Amino acid sequence: MVGGIPPPGLNDLTLADRDRFVSRFATFPKMLWCYYFPFLICFGGERRRMLWEERHGCLCLYALSQSKSGAFLNLIFPPIGPDVAAATGGCVERMRESNPNHTWRIMWLDTEDATLIRNMGDAQFKDKGAEYLYLPSHLDDLSGGRLESVRKAVRRFEKNYSVDIRPYLPEHEPECLELLDAWETSQGARYFRLMDSEYTREALRRYAEFDRRDLTGEVAIIEGKIKAFAFGGTARPGLANAFILKADPAVRGLSHFMKLRQIRGFEDFDLVADAGDLGAAGLRRFKRSFAPAYELPTFSAGNAPRSKTG
Repeated sequence: MVGGIPPPGLNDLTLADRDRFVSRFATFPKMLWCYYFPFLICFGGERRRMLWEERHGCLCLYALSQSKSGAFLNLIFPPIGPDVAAATGGCVERMRESNPNHTWRIMWLDTEDATLIRNMGDAQFKDKGAEYLYLPSHLDDLSGGRLESVRKAVRRFEKNYSVDIRPYLPEHEPECLELLDAWETSQGARYFRLMDSEYTREALRRYAEFDRRDLTGEVAIIEGKIKAFAFGGTARPGLANAFILKADPAVRGLSHFMKLRQIRGFEDFDLVADAGDLGAAGLRRFKRSFAPAYELPTFSAGNAPRSKTG
């Protein structure tokens, strides 16, 4: 973890902040996948320090990281609260004062917030593609042409394999880490932009620390070996989060089988939020094969570096 005393006015994000953030997510609801407390805790990992403050009645969350150029403070998403514009202006000033070359960055924005940020004169935007929202009820019987590929993949898997699904336990961590290492070796070149390795490891390591309402998991065991694991939980009332899914790509159909279980497992929720596809055509096909109800455009924003004396 990035050590030292946090900048003045900032507080380290800990599990004790759970109610503070979850209640704010419920009061000022957003649909993007990143508004999920276990992700925010695990995203810190060893390379980032998650820090928060309040401005104008809004919660503001940053990630502090270290690079060769120095320490950088980035805003995770726009402030959450009643006066987003005023709070965002203050956050941007804090980042400009703190970061080398007066840079500032907001890592995730939806269309509404991107429109707000456009009023800031030096803002530059990056299109991060779409995130996915699923209706669990739409996957009850896998009927219809849109779900044909999922239907066939799951039937093929169930015909060819006998699988034992068990709740994830901390004792499963070593074998799940082996699976993650193998997945990265075989798939990493295809998904080089994937940022999930570190927070996946943190979720495996810290699983027992979370309330099961927020984070629950299961493993798929085939012939005595863990071949897949999936984590998810409540983001806010009505919205679940499909947090993590890793499956052995050599087991044909297992990814479809586990994703279907993951979404169906949130049958008591209106929607399930899933992360984007990183611009990878194969990952996009996989996520779209589950017939998402919505695809949400996502963006990041920031400014161009300039001289400290400029």
